[in-house]
Amino acid sequence: MRKLICALLMCLPPAAILAQDQVRKDFISFEPGIGTHIILENKNALNDYIPTFELTYSQTMGHLPQPWIRYSNAKLRSVQLLYMNLSNLDGLADSTPGVYGNFYGIIPGLSFGLINTSYFKMYMYGGVGLAYVSKTYYDNEKNVFIGAHINYVPKFELQMESALTERLSLTLGLRYMHFSNGSYILPNKGINVASAKTGIKWQIR
Repeated sequence: MRKLICALLMCLPPAAILAQDQVRKDFISFEPGIGTHIILENKNALNDYIPTFELTYSQTMGHLPQPWIRYSNAKLRSVQLLYMNLSNLDGLADSTPGVYGNFYGIIPGLSFGLINTSYFKMYMYGGVGLAYVSKTYYDNEKNVFIGAHINYVPKFELQMESALTERLSLTLGLRYMHFSNGSYILPNKGINVASAKTGIKWQIR
């Protein structure tokens, strides 16, 4: 009997965690950051200064019944609104300010759990979306990377968060993204951006 009671007590914490996962939670995150353009053939690539601002709405997925969610450890589904200022972006042989304009993107994606405790969480995020880039090669021929205003955007990110209160967390992210038009309009070198961000995440539900 004593062994049975001990076994039942050992089962309580996972059961409590499982019960919490069955309730959907909704979050809003705001994360400013800084990035650089990765160009292998340009020795000045890391001199770029790309301010970024990201607003994200996300939901937990533990309450959903699909088996793949449990097997893949999918934790969050989200939609990100991303802005980047490309005005200080270098070309292969050009550093004229204002040639590359601004980036406005919407990127849906999923976050998969790597570490999950009460005070610290780490995710691997992947998403694909669309972006509008305000200036192209056809506005200024010194813009050698972007041939069209509409571009597709794959994005990968390592996301971390540390709880400050029950509903508020401090966030940190390292991300890589690429955007181009898929060569439906040339030129189409595309742009690769590596960046870091930090911000706050608030549980709204």
